[in-house]
Amino acid sequence: MPVNLNNLNISLDNFNEAASGKYNIGQLKLGEDGASVIRTNSRKVLTFLNKTQIRPEESLAIKNAFCNALQREGLSDDAIADIRQKLGLRNTMRETLKAGNIKPLSAAEVREIIDKYAGEINQARGADKPHLATSAEFYRGVSQQTLDSRKTTRDNRNARSESLMQTTVGGTVNMMLDLLEGPAGDSPLIGSTAIAREICLSLRSPQKLSTPGSSLDLTVANIKLKHGASGTIVAQFRLDDGSDFSVDTNMTRAQLLAQMASVLAPKPNAAPPEAPEEAPKAAEEPPKAPGEPPKVQEQEPEEPPAPPKRKPRNPFFGPVVDDLRRVFSTVKDPVAMAAMKIKARASADKVIKGVQLSDETIDAHANVKVRDKLTDQVVGELVIALRDARGLDTRNTELVNQVRNVIAGDKRIDADELVDKIIDALDTEQVDFTANLDKEIEDDFDKPLNINELLGNG
Repeated sequence: MPVNLNNLNISLDNFNEAASGKYNIGQLKLGEDGASVIRTNSRKVLTFLNKTQIRPEESLAIKNAFCNALQREGLSDDAIADIRQKLGLRNTMRETLKAGNIKPLSAAEVREIIDKYAGEINQARGADKPHLATSAEFYRGVSQQTLDSRKTTRDNRNARSESLMQTTVGGTVNMMLDLLEGPAGDSPLIGSTAIAREICLSLRSPQKLSTPGSSLDLTVANIKLKHGASGTIVAQFRLDDGSDFSVDTNMTRAQLLAQMASVLAPKPNAAPPEAPEEAPKAAEEPPKAPGEPPKVQEQEPEEPPAPPKRKPRNPFFGPVVDDLRRVFSTVKDPVAMAAMKIKARASADKVIKGVQLSDETIDAHANVKVRDKLTDQVVGELVIALRDARGLDTRNTELVNQVRNVIAGDKRIDADELVDKIIDALDTEQVDFTANLDKEIEDDFDKPLNINELLGNG
């Protein structure tokens, strides 16, 4: 069920109930209702079944919901700060995501924290609300040796299931973080430049994201930017399961625009090349005999230097061409393509609807997966760039389709020539249809209207 991961409201009693097993093995994930937590990966014997994945964004949301539940019980700010540090939470969501290694909240961690603060919480609850049960009550009569043995088993099972999980965010969340955190001049992730470019182009309008509550939906990624009440811009992501996840960029509109512009700015020149070594001097020839013709020294023909790679005149479009060249280079490199195919094959489905796929079919699926991934890295930002350069021109579609064909393996298309055609398209001078609208137009109905004159075409 899709939920807003930044707006979870889960009671402390629910956390306490989910972390009250005999061995207490496993991690907490959201229930199907999106308003509770359940324990998963809790098998002690059939450990091969402990393979439920919990995405980092969900783990982070559950940890924040746990801290919020403790705060609602009246724990002090210092106690909440200690708990957040124990759970690996930084001051802001953005800092936590940047640090990575977002492990799921384990039932054992919940049990340990509630046990520590149960006395203080129960005292604050008084007689009107049910008291929190502690480990001393759950495991009354169990020897310490047994408890220690259970802990060893629990830690071993938890470590094994956690090792199978992704603990750093990916996709558009990672791209946005890369844009926000990367210092100016660094090369961003392939594909993230499309996000930066659309933000820059959209924020050219002073009305966009200028007032609290205003928003901007990006077209190149499932991201909505919102002007928060505190004056900073919040990035809201739509995850694969439909859930929403938001991250405060901690940047004002002006700061966000400046950061995106710095990502797209031309990179500073590299260090000057070292001076070439002097060629060794040829040994002196012996004196020539009288009347002997001079020897003509044979010289090897020099290879002409490679022409410099063209770049679009508009620096905003430079990263698009750089990404395109990088992907085309990968497509032409059989070693690189083979390595990507091996990785894709390892994660490909081997059985579909109970039917074991042949090696040939699995290879075909892996090949399609690799080329689709490369296509996704460049096509989105290329479509936006071509549209911004020369509007809704039908030739844009032709160029994009040729890019898709090159990535698909069509060797009849010269990739270098295609890049040059795209640069020519990006350098198109658009007609400014509003340039002459402020001129006084004579109300002379006897004079035929000259549309070229009005448009400034002479």
